[in-house]
Amino acid sequence: MPGHCCVPGCNSNYKSYLESGQPPISVFRFPRDENLMKQWLKSIPRASFTPSRCAVVCAKHFPEDAIVRTDIYRLPDGTLTNIPAKTKLNSNAVPTIFSDLTYYLFKTRQTKAERELEASLYSMEILDRASPELWPENFPGMSEFTNKITQSKSIKLPYSRELTQDDQNYMHQLASLPTTELISRVKQLHDIAYQLGVEETKEITRGKYLNLFNKRRPKS
Repeated sequence: MPGHCCVPGCNSNYKSYLESGQPPISVFRFPRDENLMKQWLKSIPRASFTPSRCAVVCAKHFPEDAIVRTDIYRLPDGTLTNIPAKTKLNSNAVPTIFSDLTYYLFKTRQTKAERELEASLYSMEILDRASPELWPENFPGMSEFTNKITQSKSIKLPYSRELTQDDQNYMHQLASLPTTELISRVKQLHDIAYQLGVEETKEITRGKYLNLFNKRRPKS
């Protein structure tokens, strides 16, 4: 039984290959010539690979003209003919075809890329949570205000004299929110203030009309 091809991603002569109904494929041992051996190792995409005495490369990785499948035989009448012979390689044959390697390399690189992406996203998440420089102070004095409130809620700041204790507690809660949540909360407060303004305008208008009607009411 032919040996298993040592090229990465190639399943020639493996159990799965033979069970799929494909016939065994010819394999070739590594050359003894030192220079030719170096060419093979340089051509085969397998890092830090030292072939054993049993290591083989299948015929799928060689050009067809590098494989010898017949011998020339001279008939008794002097005619030359080709007859089937044991498959072998030309003396200078080098494996150069690695079509089965595309999917293998894609899987390897994709897995590595996914690991790098996951590590990068995790690092960004840690940096996002730990680095105050990512969120500069957009409002002058806000950091000072937050720090003072954090240190003590009982401190009477100049701009808090007209605020109730509930107002100050609520401002303390807002100051401790993350930036995105704070923006969302401010928008909600803005909408509430707008609705209150609309309702107040309606009430004022309603009061004016009632006052007008009262003026037009005839005296009894």
